[in-house]
Amino acid sequence: MKKRRYLLSSTACLLAAAVLMAGVCAGCTGTPAAVSSRTDSESLSSAQATAQVSSMPAKPSSGSSGQTSSAAAKPPQNKAQGETVFDVNKYKEQIKNAKSSGYAPSYRYDGMTLESTYENSFAIADCQVEKVEFVVILNGQPHTKLDVKVIESFKGDFKPGDHITVYVDGGYITADEYIKTRELESRFPNLTQEQRANTIYEMKCMDAYEERYAQVGDRYIFGLRNDELLGYNYFPTMGTFTAYRRDASGRYTRRPDQKAKEGIKVSGNSDESFTLDWFRSKMNELAKGSM
Repeated sequence: MKKRRYLLSSTACLLAAAVLMAGVCAGCTGTPAAVSSRTDSESLSSAQATAQVSSMPAKPSSGSSGQTSSAAAKPPQNKAQGETVFDVNKYKEQIKNAKSSGYAPSYRYDGMTLESTYENSFAIADCQVEKVEFVVILNGQPHTKLDVKVIESFKGDFKPGDHITVYVDGGYITADEYIKTRELESRFPNLTQEQRANTIYEMKCMDAYEERYAQVGDRYIFGLRNDELLGYNYFPTMGTFTAYRRDASGRYTRRPDQKAKEGIKVSGNSDESFTLDWFRSKMNELAKGSM
């Protein structure tokens, strides 16, 4: 069984978890048993608190062939284990001034080529985002939860009009939930309950290169795997390396915000950016090759 693992690296992922302490200091913002972790220092307040950061592995229900196990046949439950909703409206001011922290995931399979994405994905589909919600699941890992409608399916049993849920790495979490889920009470002795409740982390996956979160109406082509931790819902096979956002011209591009930021213009079809017609042709080619 393949597993999706997260490895945190202070040199590679800038985990300087900046936080906003509302009203306290001006300018300051799987399966549990299988958690892979390492220690990083994180500044929460002028009191020099540090925390051991654990990241949650999402455990794909798949065999070595890339095909799903019998567990994958269970119907979606639309809610991950231990899921709690992060109320964005409640923390608008904290979020507005929050600084992002990052973590770098490491996967046992890759998605850098469309061939790899096809081989390792349970399903591949063009989807339209209908609802965006920030949630924290099981052991304190923030995710962006997307309720999407399938527009077109390229691999798997999805049909146009199907509604599925996709969990994407990254989102928000209160310090209180962060401390409780990671059992870090003793590391933050100087934070009052009020301070913990009003201190917000924004944790982002460093492979994302996204300047913004998904929005209602966005179109994405996702390479997807399913996961019992996620209630047999789905996550991108290799984070945003297997997620392509559609732009105004109709092209689908991986990490579009980073490309725009760096002034990279995409025109030809490749594993990084493509037209829908070209992608259909590529998927048909890969499907025939897998028979």
